[in-house]
Amino acid sequence: MIRLLTLTLQRVAREIPANPPRADRLARDIALLRRASMGEDDIHIRAAIFCADALQALQAAWNTVDTPQSDETESLTSQPASAPGHVAAERGQHTTTQHAAAPPARPQTDTRREAAPPTRPASRWPDMLFIRHAARLAVAVLAAYAISLTLNLPYAYWAMMAVVVVTQPSVTSTLPRAIERVAGSMAGGFVAALMGVFLPQYAILLLIFPLAAATIALRSVNYALCVMFMSQLFVLVTDLVSTTHGWDVALSRAANNTIGSLVGLVACVFLWPGKRPAPLAELVCSAFTANLHYAALAACPPRATWHTLEPARRTAGTASSRAEILYQQKRLEGLHESENVKACGEILFLLRQLAGAASIWWLEQPGADSPDTAPQPRAAILADLAGHYAQQQSLLPQDMLTALRQPALMEIQDNT
Repeated sequence: MIRLLTLTLQRVAREIPANPPRADRLARDIALLRRASMGEDDIHIRAAIFCADALQALQAAWNTVDTPQSDETESLTSQPASAPGHVAAERGQHTTTQHAAAPPARPQTDTRREAAPPTRPASRWPDMLFIRHAARLAVAVLAAYAISLTLNLPYAYWAMMAVVVVTQPSVTSTLPRAIERVAGSMAGGFVAALMGVFLPQYAILLLIFPLAAATIALRSVNYALCVMFMSQLFVLVTDLVSTTHGWDVALSRAANNTIGSLVGLVACVFLWPGKRPAPLAELVCSAFTANLHYAALAACPPRATWHTLEPARRTAGTASSRAEILYQQKRLEGLHESENVKACGEILFLLRQLAGAASIWWLEQPGADSPDTAPQPRAAILADLAGHYAQQQSLLPQDMLTALRQPALMEIQDNT
């Protein structure tokens, strides 16, 4: 069952980027999951039914903007999606006689699709973030070109290329890229100048292919090493086809890349900077309270309906993702040694564990019609934590760590 779910989600992930998405491609996966969920009632069967319901909702959403499905495709998914809480009832309905008495397929004109509200067409104008970045990049390229012409530096296009490569939408990602570009250009230019002075021409020709291979291999491994080998490659090739000396080409390479990197960094800081995010502690606090609320809602019997649980799960996941993005940015800025940043990273890791365990608890919960609705000990613990921290807007990282490291809470997660 787990393998079937994995393959199904992989196929759906490959289908999502299609423009427009093809809703009929989901019919086979939905039918397979429905057929596989006719076994005994356990957590894997509930997960399969839950996934089938989610895919059927996704298919209905895609159908609002896609062409009508064929009769054959509609007949595979003609049964309405049931709520995830009615697992036992739905599993009992999947019999041969039920399929024989299934209603006929809907015609091409789907009344439900006609009654759906019209979707707003996507705007053809780019987002303000892209507009700001494009304007910033254009000004920075012109500034780098003007500086290179003023200083009478040869190969001025290297400075403009450095601006395009280094400048990113945020300062956090631009700063390390600029430092690596300058360091790699200087180191590579110095080594290439030595090669051009002391090595014969045939030896330089033999080095072209290894340097190109090293540049491509290190492109996604380490940007500074990639720039170093790329600088050697550019300097040696330029030295072979020009009459200038190797030292001149290496100096121009290092100077132009330094100018372009600095111009890109300054432009990213001063030209239309984006709105600064909220402090890391505030985002982690929001993720803490949201995940506690979601875990308490998922653990308390009787099992909450999907429409009740989904907003809490989405809020918890979004809050954790925002805090994790800012946490990674702080680490890129060199603040990973800070005690508060370390504590925030551990809190986010524990919150992801708690959210995963909460999803399993919700799948294991008996339905409202089940006689076994006695609350588990974890329900009382999570309800107390969620109620205690719900009204607190500002929490210290150590307080959140103390709450998440409670032996009782850690024990119930280990037993999941």
